Amino acid sequence: MRIASFNVLNYFTTVGQDKGCRGGNYSTDGTYNVAQGCDARGAYDRADFERQQAKTVSAINKVDASVVGLMEVENSAKLGEPKDEALASLVKALNEAAGYTKWAYVPVADSELQPVAEQDFITNAIIYQPREVTQVGQVRALGSEAVAGGAFENARTPIAATFTATKGGGKHGAAPTTVVVNHFKSKGSAPRTGPNRDTGDGQGAWNASRVAQASAVVDWIPELTAAAGSQDVAVLGDFNSYAQEDPLQEFYRAGYARAAEDDHTYVFGGQVGSLDHMLISPSLAKRMTGAAAWNINSGQSPLLQYAQYRTTALDYYVPNEVASSDHDPFIAGFRAGTK
Repeated sequence: MRIASFNVLNYFTTVGQDKGCRGGNYSTDGTYNVAQGCDARGAYDRADFERQQAKTVSAINKVDASVVGLMEVENSAKLGEPKDEALASLVKALNEAAGYTKWAYVPVADSELQPVAEQDFITNAIIYQPREVTQVGQVRALGSEAVAGGAFENARTPIAATFTATKGGGKHGAAPTTVVVNHFKSKGSAPRTGPNRDTGDGQGAWNASRVAQASAVVDWIPELTAAAGSQDVAVLGDFNSYAQEDPLQEFYRAGYARAAEDDHTYVFGGQVGSLDHMLISPSLAKRMTGAAAWNINSGQSPLLQYAQYRTTALDYYVPNEVASSDHDPFIAGFRAGTK
């Protein structure tokens, strides 16, 4: 089975024009790309969205992992729409492009989440290929830590689901693998005082929050592994933390290791690094066959992204996976293992 992590750069089926938002990135044909100044954070109009979706779909289908943890998917319920509307729309588009029912998504019960009023407009999500893996047990979310005063009050709620490979594992079946998807607080919008100010140590603002978030996930995992009956865990996502920063140290101390040590997934200020990680438990590490970032985005000019469509004299847009986001997907392969 293969597991991947991918920040899809604000995949919103609700476009800015529908919400009366301002448009950003004025193009040479007199239209706008990208919504600004409102709750819809992705495409500005339907044509803009179609360009975005073409790239997102191409990237995910070519990643072709058995399980994919996604970040920055529209939280449709927060916009007053049917829950998981955007996620279901993405899965439908993926299946249409594949030509068969390749993908499904895991819905998270409301009882696992904090009240909608306390949720973010973007959410984490998990999609998977039913031909390759079977989802087992209850889908979980750390909603109890996403309320006021909780570690994830200012970030996206972690979600988790357990899967087994449909092939392999012998007569007792394949080993359950729990996938925990995260999107920690970003480094921007620094407060001027307090523990989350930018102290100048290179870790940016909100580092104390990210450390608390990492600690909360580490404390949550034993509950997940007990329910799964397996210690095999992949903790993945956009941690908004580089590999040697304090939040990642929380995972290292708990025995987790990065699936790949030297890959980068992000470029900021002309410097490459990894904000996106897959941290695996010791037992899962024994089953790993390989891991790498797929550098289709981080090293590419933003002019290739859907958001820059016709903003220059030359049109650089191509409906493929290149520059589908500002983060690279990360992928790891694992043997099925045995229960």
